[in-house]
Amino acid sequence: MPRTYKRVGLVPPPSNEDLKKALDDILSGKCSIGKTAKNHGLSKTTLARYAKLHKGCGLLSPLQVKSPQFHLQILSSEMERELSEYLLTCSLFNHGLTTIDTQKIAFSYAVANSLKTPANWHINGMASKDWLYCFMKRNQNLSIRKPESTSQARACGFNKPVVSAFYDKLFNVQAQYQFSADRVFNGDETSDTTVMPSPNVIAQKGAKQVQQTVSAERGENVTMLAFTSADGKSIPPVFIFPRKKLKPEMYDCGPVGCLGLCHQSGWMTGENFFKSLQHFKMHVNCSKEKPVLLTMDNHTSHLDYRAVQFAKENGIVLLTFPPHCSHALQPLDVCVFGPFKSYLSKSHNEWLRLNPGKRITIKEVAKLSKQPFIESMTPKNIISAFECTGIFPFDRNKISEDRYAPSTVTDRPAPISIDIVSIDPAINPPVGQQVSHSEYESYPEVDLCQDTEEHFPLNIAEDQIAEEHITEEETTLQQSVPTKTHVSPADVRPYPRVSQDATSRKNKRSGRSRVLTDTPEKEQIEAEHNKKIEKESQRLKRCLLKESQVNNKKNASQIKPAATEKRANKRKEPQQDNTSNKENVTHVKNNCDESPVACKTRSGRVSRRKIINDV
Repeated sequence: MPRTYKRVGLVPPPSNEDLKKALDDILSGKCSIGKTAKNHGLSKTTLARYAKLHKGCGLLSPLQVKSPQFHLQILSSEMERELSEYLLTCSLFNHGLTTIDTQKIAFSYAVANSLKTPANWHINGMASKDWLYCFMKRNQNLSIRKPESTSQARACGFNKPVVSAFYDKLFNVQAQYQFSADRVFNGDETSDTTVMPSPNVIAQKGAKQVQQTVSAERGENVTMLAFTSADGKSIPPVFIFPRKKLKPEMYDCGPVGCLGLCHQSGWMTGENFFKSLQHFKMHVNCSKEKPVLLTMDNHTSHLDYRAVQFAKENGIVLLTFPPHCSHALQPLDVCVFGPFKSYLSKSHNEWLRLNPGKRITIKEVAKLSKQPFIESMTPKNIISAFECTGIFPFDRNKISEDRYAPSTVTDRPAPISIDIVSIDPAINPPVGQQVSHSEYESYPEVDLCQDTEEHFPLNIAEDQIAEEHITEEETTLQQSVPTKTHVSPADVRPYPRVSQDATSRKNKRSGRSRVLTDTPEKEQIEAEHNKKIEKESQRLKRCLLKESQVNNKKNASQIKPAATEKRANKRKEPQQDNTSNKENVTHVKNNCDESPVACKTRSGRVSRRKIINDV
């Protein structure tokens, strides 16, 4: 049977009044089904179906006739609404249910609430595909989507307290310096690899596989660092190439004014970030009298002491985002890098079309990134990025509460303290009213183990009146009649929850939101920098000590004592006598050629044997 039936004929269905009159004649026994159908001009099959459905029900309602339903809705509308809300909540928790899981929980939900279900549900242990299709059709707010993979660290790291702490630091910095839109910047790195995903192309409909040429299986990583301001402007980017030595042709054809750096891995380092800040200072008129705000993530390369000291001296206030929060707080990640990657993919595809048989190398990366950089770094994208994150204009409530839903899986419930509800308002004052500590001392302490009636006696008259209304029959009826409880989908399949204890967490989250140019933070970075230098010097000393020990051992093994030399000379003397035998020498000269094999023997005996064999 088709899932979506479309009526073929155009004959309108019979009205309730005609059906009622015809069914009254049939059920009262006045006429047969065939004669009644002929008299009222209705279908005989339709009347037979309705007569079978309403057989033995007596008189019908005046204008209401119950029609037969072949596709009964097993779950009620309220239960389906509750199930759809449960599915949406699981999706917000980053633990969405698949179609099979939805069918299984629908069957368990129906059985838990003692609903009548088809036989095939019990055989398969889940609802049918037809039910799922109709359920999705009745609930238009649901759809089957391909989710984006999100790490557990990012899911639990982006929570309300962490984001609120960042906004507090941003508010304090903004209140202290009063930055305008052209003085608020954001810097972030992105991968500008030599192999980009292919754009969508037009191909044959129904083809199982559509291919597109790329330069290689895996590309080389080139890091691009971009800077944007809240007024919609951008600074020429910085490219970090995976090379030991930098060549000018790698970045000459890139965006105007871009800077090229190199490192073996192609990743950002502390030294390269220090050079990038110098490049940033050249394009931004900043000083201690005119400071600027630069927001960025808390990567280890951004915590370099030289970079922080340079920023402090030149009026660059460095504010870092909390860990695992850049997908919602980083303006470049939110609205700019997405269009940039899309345009870059089209640029790579166009270059491969114009240069068939060639491959994209790191020499073409900056050139191919020039036009995508111009098209994506538009004032509209940049300004909307700062507005969406709430950085400028400042708005701590810009991020919706639904974005924090994945972190609630790992939240710990607040401790519940058991307090005695007192009748006296002096012991439990209303909200907003404060009671001094001396007032508490005048009241006696209450022991939880003792009966509370000694301290808070009940009204005996009201107690007796309540007992008179409750008879023995009512109490027995209340005990005999069971209370029907409704089982929710969360009871059938609880929401995911991590059981964790605050005392058992030894490893704290690495990194936090910091104002790096503040004096306490700068001193901490300087102390860590000095520790690293000291450790590095100690490591070099240990390496030099090991090298000197190895060299001493080699020199000692090369210098032999005189006694060992004498013993070696004594061992060589008889060998020289054997080789100087005149008979052997004359025999070699007379009977065999002057071959190097016969003359380069270690002993006379061996040489004689070889000579005889040759003869």
